[in-house]
Amino acid sequence: MLNKVIQIVTKRLLDREMMTIDIAQDELQFEEKPLLQAKTVRITGVDAVFIEKLVSGERDALFHQWFQLASSYGNKIELILFDSGEPWLQYKDIAAIPFAIFSNSGERLAHVSRNVICYHDIALLPSSSLLCKERDQLVTPLAKESLIQKQIEIWERL
Repeated sequence: MLNKVIQIVTKRLLDREMMTIDIAQDELQFEEKPLLQAKTVRITGVDAVFIEKLVSGERDALFHQWFQLASSYGNKIELILFDSGEPWLQYKDIAAIPFAIFSNSGERLAHVSRNVICYHDIALLPSSSLLCKERDQLVTPLAKESLIQKQIEIWERL
């Protein structure tokens, strides 16, 4: 009997590791159930208000408790924007949020906060990402080479 219980629990844990759940931002109920069902929880249709709430640390207890619970359960949270993120998304917010952020077309957005973007910054980015940089940020030649090699596009803003 004990072996059967162990097998069932093990199977559920393995299934959870492989499962991804998509939840629309406007339907997010901050329930525990999706965190228990899937390792990866994608929040889709994310807008500026949601991003601002994450960055500002606004004390909506339920909102922040849910993300803390997700962290304690080892969930991977992904934010999918309702559009590309241009021009409303603040690049500094990308670096401030501890979750992966994607455009609605699937590109992972990344931002480096330093004035000079080096090779090691690019080496950490997944291929086909989108580097969001300010016009005054410099990119070293080795970093440029890595951007081309990894097929990372650059969005540049004043």
